[in-house]
Amino acid sequence: MMAPVVLTCHSTGVPAPTVSWSKAGAQLGARGNGYRVSSLGALEIGQALPIHAGRYTCSARNSAGVAHKHVFLTVQASPVVKLLPSVVRAVAEEEVLLPCEASGIPRPTITWQKEGLNIPAGVSTQVLPGRQLRIAHASPEDAGNYLCIAKNSAGSAMGKTQLVVQVPPVIENGLPDLSTTEGSHAFLPCKARGSPEPNITWDKDGQPVSGAEGKFTIQPSGELLVKNLEGGDAGTYTCTAENAVGRARRRVHLTILALPVFTTLPGDRSLHLGDRLWLRCAARGSPTPRIGWTVNDRPVTGLGLLGMGGTESQDPGRSRREGRWGDPT
Repeated sequence: MMAPVVLTCHSTGVPAPTVSWSKAGAQLGARGNGYRVSSLGALEIGQALPIHAGRYTCSARNSAGVAHKHVFLTVQASPVVKLLPSVVRAVAEEEVLLPCEASGIPRPTITWQKEGLNIPAGVSTQVLPGRQLRIAHASPEDAGNYLCIAKNSAGSAMGKTQLVVQVPPVIENGLPDLSTTEGSHAFLPCKARGSPEPNITWDKDGQPVSGAEGKFTIQPSGELLVKNLEGGDAGTYTCTAENAVGRARRRVHLTILALPVFTTLPGDRSLHLGDRLWLRCAARGSPTPRIGWTVNDRPVTGLGLLGMGGTESQDPGRSRREGRWGDPT
């Protein structure tokens, strides 16, 4: 295409014939759109274009008659690939169509390559009649650089595009309940994957946690570090992993264990024979501590437990248990 073409027409006769040209039955003048007829009778086309293709007839006439010569002109054009999008984004498991529009004469054939290797047609990938590359269910392994190659007898051309496969976040399963002791540190797990890499946030009982006071720290792994545990740190924590194509959540219930601490202890008593004895003991902790009694290092059981009562009260994050031993009457 765009090259000069000369269609010759040599004729003889007596008297000398005159030469004229026609295309597809339409008479051509001595000069026209991109062509001219030379003094020697040749049809000269300065730059051959697809519109110049067709059947040409050279006619030589004199008073004795007319002779015709037919010439078929085929104009070939090297392929041209329309600019492809630089990046195509898709979500995992969804269908993807990579476009490829190419022109040329004759009509070019289309092949696709990924990272320089031909892509075989199969169930998961195929070249559609519209020349797009269809990927039935995109996966992260399909991501990469793709080439659309157009070829015909006049040459070849190619277009390049990059496929990015995005994956919604997924949080790995873990224990839904964690227990640890008061005063220690706790790591609440949240290992998430996705593409692009998901952003991790945490909230406690529906309220976002803040690291301003140094209590909470979100680790690079996504874990939540809770420092210097107190009773008020118990509750339900929610990890949220989010990226451009989705969101995932996982809940962890944190229980704070507090060692038993006596809040009330009986003191030494001096009694007269026959006096009544009433001793009071109270403790707090989480879970609620059980209170037992011994007399002279021997557990009080059965009939020895003449009178024992108990009450419970709940402080924030802690429990208290009271026990009395003696004869309540």
